[in-house]
Amino acid sequence: MTTETKSLHEKRAAIIVQMQDILNKAKSDNNRSLSKDEDVQWNKLDDEQESITKDIRRIEKLHELSLSEKERLLQAGKENGTSADEEEDKSKKYLKAWCNYIMKGMNGIPHEARELLTRAGQNVGTTTEGGFLVPEGFSFEYDKALLAFGGILGNVRELSTTTGNDIPWPNTDDTANKSVILAEAGSINSGKDIVFGSTTLKAFLYSTDWIKVSIQLMQDSGIPIERLIADLLAERDARGLNLDMTTGAGVTAPQGVVTASTSGKTTASETAITAAEIMDLEHSVDPLYRIGAKFMMHDSVLKKVKQLVFDTSDNRPLWDPGIIRIGTPPTLLGYEIITNQDMASSLVADAKVILFGNFQKYIHRTVLSQSVLRANELFAGNLQVGFTGFSRHDGRKITKSTVYPWKHLTMANT
Repeated sequence: MTTETKSLHEKRAAIIVQMQDILNKAKSDNNRSLSKDEDVQWNKLDDEQESITKDIRRIEKLHELSLSEKERLLQAGKENGTSADEEEDKSKKYLKAWCNYIMKGMNGIPHEARELLTRAGQNVGTTTEGGFLVPEGFSFEYDKALLAFGGILGNVRELSTTTGNDIPWPNTDDTANKSVILAEAGSINSGKDIVFGSTTLKAFLYSTDWIKVSIQLMQDSGIPIERLIADLLAERDARGLNLDMTTGAGVTAPQGVVTASTSGKTTASETAITAAEIMDLEHSVDPLYRIGAKFMMHDSVLKKVKQLVFDTSDNRPLWDPGIIRIGTPPTLLGYEIITNQDMASSLVADAKVILFGNFQKYIHRTVLSQSVLRANELFAGNLQVGFTGFSRHDGRKITKSTVYPWKHLTMANT
């Protein structure tokens, strides 16, 4: 733990104590609901502790990425018969060449840099017309952006491939079969044939659309414009991908986790959720998939859930703030919580507001990393240079269609 995160942990802990005091005061006063002022105060404190939590996780993630970069260099060195220092030098040269390409275009960079980019592009099946892969140093920023927006990535299974051909992923439902005691010298039962199905993982092409930058800004900017462009392209990719991996229909886009789920519980009210209903959702999922399970919901829904207690005789909150400084995250009924801003944000009729289950049965397939293309002539009439990023992804539930590792809570329609 760094000095920076230590102070953040202490600040968050003090805020959580204040939040708990507000709830305890209401419960001790004839188990009343929070007053308007208390509700405003509680929500303000909750926003503050959530902001601190994100800061802590961002710092910790940056530390993890720094460590993983060292591991990548060591692994690349083993594969290429070079040292980690040599691989780091190659990465720096490619990064410099890529930044020059972003700032000046192919015709404005030295011959050696053009050769380096072209050779790297040929190795992964791209050309100068197809743009170039984001360098390793920036690809970590890209990965961070994907993790930061929405919540799907980082909580599902990852599959990275170098080509975009369809991949059939086998699945089956063998839950009806089990082992049996065999008598001495007895014969083994023939049993039932296993029926395999498959889920096809595709590779949909995502584009960030154009980012247009004036030539004056490119020439005069005192900031590293190439990093700003890379960050903007990564964030656009992350927003679009998270939306599709949440609610996508699965035909011309990835299959979203909401789309791939089935109802585990319907609330009694159109506008409210009870603790018992969340427990019913939990137990609607097979115990096998409750191992490693998580809740997923929009932050606005989570804010309402945080104020729920077990029942009138037990005022313990369902939500536990956790102790992040020792690696214990906030939980709901003992399960981790994923905040996904592309899920339903309001408690309204028929809304699927909470998911619960094991999201490791969902695969995010990515082909290589994001590539960036610079267009010099397209917007030249306006004295602008255009940049676009593109990448290939898919996401799907990989169990049989009748097997649901996660389910959703549906708001009533009365």
